[in-house]
Amino acid sequence: MSIKSKGRGTAATFGLLLLFAGAVGALFLYAASVRRPGQTIDGFARAPVGCTTRMEFSDVGAFYVFEEVGGVVTLPEGECVPTSTPGAPFAVEIAGPATVDETVDESLTYDDDGRVGSSRLRIDIDQPGQYAVSVDGRDPAIVAAIGRDPDDGVDDLRRQAITVGVIGITLGLVLLLLAGWRSKKAA
Repeated sequence: MSIKSKGRGTAATFGLLLLFAGAVGALFLYAASVRRPGQTIDGFARAPVGCTTRMEFSDVGAFYVFEEVGGVVTLPEGECVPTSTPGAPFAVEIAGPATVDETVDESLTYDDDGRVGSSRLRIDIDQPGQYAVSVDGRDPAIVAAIGRDPDDGVDDLRRQAITVGVIGITLGLVLLLLAGWRSKKAA
């Protein structure tokens, strides 16, 4: 005759739940880390070559200006038609309600969904407002894409995925082992 332990079943149930939650949580966070750069790039503000585009900056801080090929800019009717200056290098001028600190920064690149970009400037916006972004260059297919570093937060999400996975799976296995050990002892 065996004696059933109510705590053993509860420990096994919680063990399975923690094991499952750790694995699913880790997969969810890792998938979010994979999607994050593309979502950031989708949110970039874009300005075509040969035009001055008005952009509203509601956040302050560091932004990057990328020279992007494959980006599509939809301009309202009657706005500037992208035109290039043969032989002209890619150049961006930004004017607005506050001085914009510009620093040459060619450290970042991306290749996402047909859009290929290389950073050319890091700009520091210290006051929200509307800014005029003028772009010049040799090719009208190139646009200035402005936004944050696409890889910001990716490493944090991956660390969180590992942490959630390790903690959930470890605690789940410990509870399952304890439930099995208690079961053998009761028998």
